[in-house]
Amino acid sequence: MRSWVIAFIFLLLGATAYAQEDKKTDDLKPADPDTGESTVQETTLGLLPNPFEKHGVKFAVTYIGEVLGNPVGGLKQGSIYEDRINFALDADLQKLVGLNGGTFHANVFQIDGGGLSRGSLFNFLVVSGIEALPTTRLYEMWLERKWGDKLALRAGQLAADSEFMTARYTDVFTNASLGWPAGLSLNLPSGGPSPPLA
Repeated sequence: MRSWVIAFIFLLLGATAYAQEDKKTDDLKPADPDTGESTVQETTLGLLPNPFEKHGVKFAVTYIGEVLGNPVGGLKQGSIYEDRINFALDADLQKLVGLNGGTFHANVFQIDGGGLSRGSLFNFLVVSGIEALPTTRLYEMWLERKWGDKLALRAGQLAADSEFMTARYTDVFTNASLGWPAGLSLNLPSGGPSPPLA
């Protein structure tokens, strides 16, 4: 039994190392806040072709929907449905307008539904990683210029994401405890630059 457990642990470590090695090329590409993956490498619009890709423009749409409930405990019992649609645009400015090393990125959230933490639990660490006030919100919009592989300058509205504070691959989990740190969320105005606030 013990050898099976050890073999399983090594298999997990090997898979993790392979995944990390595969993602090293995505370090300077915009990360999709829903998956942690680069929006540049995603299959765009599911199975639909992107007619502007040859001109350097890529679109991505990501949908997350959750049903969460609180059958016992909390301040009141109930269930909620919430969803978030992320519309993202990436443009290679070298292909589009001839600016060598230039990139443009923007993404917008459409947030709908109630929040279990906000409506039933009244806790500080929200249950869901997508819980936010229902609205349409610009999350990120920036321009970037690269000089080789080592130097890049990015300006605009930036998310406090894996480049600054949070772990890159934790947004796919329902639980929000692996995302924006509670110490910052509780002590900064409006919770700080936590999603969906860049």
